[in-house]
Amino acid sequence: MLIYCGVYLVSFILSAIYEKTKGLLQNVVFAMLGLIPATVSGLRAVGTDYYTYLDRFETIAGGNAGSTNDFSLFYILMKSVQAIGLGYQTYIFIISFLTVFVALWTICYFKNYISFPLASITYFLVLYQLSFNIFRQIFSAELFFLGTFLFLRGKKSSVLLLVISVLCHSSLIPFIGIFLVFLFIESIDSGRFLFLIYIIGAALVFSLPLISSLAVFVVSHFSHYAYYMINFNYRPFGLGAFRFIFLVGVPYCIYVRYKKQSDIYIDFCMYMCMIGTLLWFTSYVSTSLMYRLGYNGLIALPIIIGYCSARLEYLLKYIYNIFIILLLIFFCWYDFVYLGANETVPYIFYWEAYL
Repeated sequence: MLIYCGVYLVSFILSAIYEKTKGLLQNVVFAMLGLIPATVSGLRAVGTDYYTYLDRFETIAGGNAGSTNDFSLFYILMKSVQAIGLGYQTYIFIISFLTVFVALWTICYFKNYISFPLASITYFLVLYQLSFNIFRQIFSAELFFLGTFLFLRGKKSSVLLLVISVLCHSSLIPFIGIFLVFLFIESIDSGRFLFLIYIIGAALVFSLPLISSLAVFVVSHFSHYAYYMINFNYRPFGLGAFRFIFLVGVPYCIYVRYKKQSDIYIDFCMYMCMIGTLLWFTSYVSTSLMYRLGYNGLIALPIIIGYCSARLEYLLKYIYNIFIILLLIFFCWYDFVYLGANETVPYIFYWEAYL
């Protein structure tokens, strides 16, 4: 865990420096901020899915690509890496650099709205180690989030990013509908309607076992996920259930209290976090698929936490920042060390794994 602590500490310091600098120096700091964690990620041989995709990489190398998803851009990248004579770790390196830099680049788009250091440390403590495991989904969710943000800004490149994200991971397909619902709500300018959606969503979380047959019908065309949708179960609530009650609930209260006028970009980030939280809680009464779907929305969490910090002043700002950082540290330890989630601790360099 020591190497992760080093990455988080250095990243937080660099983020604070980035916020205070301009021009060329700021660009250099940003490069360092991305290169250090991306290199650590790229040199790893940890994470549950690391070995899953290693098997698939070797399957493709053996000429048996038919058993994998040929339509995914991730597998096209695998084949491209192999075509130029490079190995699996090169593939991991590429994905690691893209994942970290897309995340930080997206946060930079909001730098005038947020506390950049708090937003970046939120990303590292919540999503960075998670991307060692479900790296295909995290990267795809980042592309989708960036694409939707650029779409709201009227950028033509947004469509390409949205298409790429869906081609990388099919779990983003439902979020196209979720995004369209947001656009509709914004068009009628109804905050109360949005709040009603959150309440209905929370009620549905505990009703899922009753509508499991409907869920099976909806996803019947996605055979890879069929198992998850027909095996509903209840899991007991533990400490982990409180993470997003606080990490999303507290910022939501601040967002409502200090919101002076509508800002479609921040409104969308809050909307994504609330939908992501509801889906994440659904995993307690259904399946792990919902837990994964939830992170597609929670990819916006760093923006919301950083935004709320920027809205507060003086003592309240310090109390909020310390409270959030302590929560982030605790749940990072609880998930990755105490529970051993995602199999990222202890950290192992890839050359150590093959000794």
